[in-house]
Amino acid sequence: MGNRVTDITSQESSVSEDNFFLLKWLKNHRRKDEWPYVSRRELVQRVQRQIARRRSYEELMESLVELRKVFGLMSPNDVDVDDSFVLNEKKRWKVQKLLMLIEKKLNDWPKAAELSCHMLIKQISPRLVQGRMPIKHVTDLNDVNLTQVVLHKKRRLLNRLKVILRENPQLKSLELGYTGLDNTELMNLLPTIGKLEELHYLGLSGNRLDKNIITVLMQFLRNPANLPAMQWSDLQNNDNIFSLPMPMLTLLKQRWPANQQSKTNFRQLADCDAILVVEDVLT
Repeated sequence: MGNRVTDITSQESSVSEDNFFLLKWLKNHRRKDEWPYVSRRELVQRVQRQIARRRSYEELMESLVELRKVFGLMSPNDVDVDDSFVLNEKKRWKVQKLLMLIEKKLNDWPKAAELSCHMLIKQISPRLVQGRMPIKHVTDLNDVNLTQVVLHKKRRLLNRLKVILRENPQLKSLELGYTGLDNTELMNLLPTIGKLEELHYLGLSGNRLDKNIITVLMQFLRNPANLPAMQWSDLQNNDNIFSLPMPMLTLLKQRWPANQQSKTNFRQLADCDAILVVEDVLT
């Protein structure tokens, strides 16, 4: 009887141990496959909780080191360099403001820092309005918004998207933000996207893209036949893409109408904040 009890106890212990390692593996696997914007948001939420619960200042400072890293702020004095422009300077300033509030312990800093966290979380999260996949064989689309429609590892949806793009060569705006696209999936879509001769905007924010895709996009845009009307591409909130090189911004600017190229600058293009004046509106 005693042996039986021992056997049962050891079995339960083994199962418990197996569950522990399974849960640990699942957690690590989830982290590995997690969207970059999700891990950033969770980090800001952690900082927010630490402030609200009055955690130790040392613990909070450890989180700030990580925060600085994931937002590409290795130095508080980081600025645009000669050959690249920081993506979304406004968001960058919000992160710097949060760091400054906590590190310098400015007046009533906990309340102000919590508010800064809230605003930052809102900015790096997807829009509330979720996009949807259009019906195939619709040929009169001017824009396609697939915000939060998961395309990552969804071959059928990606193929369906290609069909829709081929059927709508007049498309002017394509929003693929927060769809989970990685480099390989975007590269697979590029030949089809490149044939959209009237496309002005390509939204790629909040995905799994990394800085290697910048080289791919630059090479792609060097061919003037690819996306000849392209003016903006939003690459914020991806993996380690914190700035856009000037050559890429130059390729985008060259695609603007000749009479408007002087009215925008690289800073505006990097922020997707340039304004295209439509001639029909002026006349």
